[in-house]
Amino acid sequence: MRTRMQLLSTQLRGPQAHSSAYTGSRWCTGQVANLLRLFRIPQISFFSTSPELSNKQRFEYFLRTVPSDRDQAAAMVEIVKLLRWTYVSIVYEESNYGIQAFAGHEIPRVVARSAGQAAFVVERPNFGSTPERNKIQHLA
Repeated sequence: MRTRMQLLSTQLRGPQAHSSAYTGSRWCTGQVANLLRLFRIPQISFFSTSPELSNKQRFEYFLRTVPSDRDQAAAMVEIVKLLRWTYVSIVYEESNYGIQAFAGHEIPRVVARSAGQAAFVVERPNFGSTPERNKIQHLA
């Protein structure tokens, strides 16, 4: 991170240097990053965790203070290994956040290798509308 900041400071010298902080969804953050990139304005996010934003060729002025979803999922894999869990259930939301973080991720493979038993993985549809939400509450 320090190297990235040094690079930015050498590119943005003098009184013209500006910075921006923004939080929001991955889509909004990406759109703002694309705009700020045109003016070489660094963007610092304390909320956006999408792995897509780690692509420095596309988001060269984007920095974050939180780990990406990919790093979070990797930490979960390490916990599974350390505690030698023999069974894991993963329920994730059908959204960019859930799919990128957990779909086809390493956690089920790690459990299968260490315990010979596969993890239970469920993709939960993104229930945004009230009728669908009511169905879920009725089942609970």
